Amino acid sequence: MHASLVLATLFRMTKRPRVANEARERFAMLLRTSPMIAKMAIRKGPPPKK
Repeated sequence: MHASLVLATLFRMTKRPRVANEARERFAMLLRTSPMIAKMAIRKGPPPKK
């Protein structure tokens, strides 16, 4: 079970390009039910198209 999880993770990492450093932001630790989540979702907008 653990090996399959590791293999799936490694496979997925090879198929997706890295996020550019300029596009990264600081990690914001929030509660899952925090109202700030909605504000961040609105601010971010839809995910970029591939």
